[in-house]
Amino acid sequence: MRKKERDNHINRLAKRFFDLDLATKFSLMFSGMVLVVLLFTALVMSNSGLRYARSQQDARCTLSLDYARILIEKDQSYMDGLTEYYISSSEAQELVKLSNAGQEVPRERSQELLQSARFKMSLLSVVFFNVRGEPIDFVAIDNSYGPVPQSGQETERSFDRLMNSYNSMEWEYVPRYSTVFMEMDHSPKIVLWKKIEDSNTQRAIGVIAVSLDVRKLLGSNMDAHSASNTLLLSYDGEVALNRTGYELPGELVAGICAGAGGGPGVRAVELGGVRSKLYYQACSGTPFISCVIERDSSSSFWTDTSVIRSAFMLIILFLLAMLPLTRVFVGMLTRPLNKLSESMVRFSKGDYGLELQRHRFGSRIQWKIEADREIYDALIPRLILQPLVENCIIHGMDSAGANFFIYIEARMSEGGEDLNFLVEDNGVGFPEELLACWPDRLDEYFKAERPDTSGGQRFALRNIYERLKIRYQERGEFSIRNRPGGGASVFLSLPNDYKEV
Repeated sequence: MRKKERDNHINRLAKRFFDLDLATKFSLMFSGMVLVVLLFTALVMSNSGLRYARSQQDARCTLSLDYARILIEKDQSYMDGLTEYYISSSEAQELVKLSNAGQEVPRERSQELLQSARFKMSLLSVVFFNVRGEPIDFVAIDNSYGPVPQSGQETERSFDRLMNSYNSMEWEYVPRYSTVFMEMDHSPKIVLWKKIEDSNTQRAIGVIAVSLDVRKLLGSNMDAHSASNTLLLSYDGEVALNRTGYELPGELVAGICAGAGGGPGVRAVELGGVRSKLYYQACSGTPFISCVIERDSSSSFWTDTSVIRSAFMLIILFLLAMLPLTRVFVGMLTRPLNKLSESMVRFSKGDYGLELQRHRFGSRIQWKIEADREIYDALIPRLILQPLVENCIIHGMDSAGANFFIYIEARMSEGGEDLNFLVEDNGVGFPEELLACWPDRLDEYFKAERPDTSGGQRFALRNIYERLKIRYQERGEFSIRNRPGGGASVFLSLPNDYKEV
């Protein structure tokens, strides 16, 4: 039922459209085509712009990831150089050997060695451990205290892995208030653990741990926009640094940590009710995964791109302004067609005022038609009168100049037995050769080649004559002559007994 109603509605709309005048239909069709073209162009442009915005966002965020990695590596390089300074120091090796031997290490000597670390403001702490994992001495800038022995803890620590392998160094992230490194730890930190090897035997004699405040990573070197979108995760799922203002769900963090082994990755997320993209990349050689969060360019493209909004507004305004202008312009072009169409409709309804020719020739042609009312219902063979009138216009009009006139008369005899027709004009008239041969020697006239007469006129007259002779035999009359004042005259008298088959 719904389908039938829908089809009926479509049919009604189609009927309304086809009932419109020609100019309105052309205007609507032209405007529709322009609208389709403009909308297609706008969609292509917006799609291209959207792809461009996405590619720009991907490139920008990937660059931010690389920049974060470079800055972290820069701080790592600084810490690595500082530890190399300490482990290569003969004083440091002597102090560690004293501790390994169970002898008391003079605090003034260890503090003198560690004193230089207090002037490295980017550092948080420096701790020496002997071969048994016992802290020898330390210095802490953030008032953290109580280095924790590294041997005998419940889980394997960086100290144990270094002492039991050929690795010389390891990076670790230690959250704030953790007790695995200090009894009281006030800052989240990245810690570099490095072996201290005997300069003579190359055997491990201890470990040095140097830490840096994670909150100072990426601090002053990144631009404000990149810094505010940056987040650092540790491989165990800890949020080490968060400048985005968003709180990441645990399952999202776990998924990032699990998929950060390869190259850069991206995830579509919704944070704080905003569709965003989270780009992430493992910082090789560090305990961190750098992340950049930005609002999804595809969701902000329409609201942030004023050019696209302006383009669509211009399309709407253009169509609103174009529709009436197109209506006027098309109306000018279709006015002659409308007049012709109206004339054809009138002709099909029985209005034979050949107005059709007036549209063609204007004021150059005049005519008069006189007909009895009774003759309107009478029938005659087709294409009898029309070729005669057409010959008048085609062959007689040029000779009459601007005052060409056609007279048509249709009468019924008193008893109604005959139909009489008279067609006259004031044109050039018939050729004398035709009049001389009419009607007994028509074959002789029609077989002759006369370049000065129209073949179309001869054939039209012959066709009419032969058809009437076949139909009516000797009962009809078909005569032609030239009028005394100039022009042609044709008289037809036909029996009123023709029946439509």
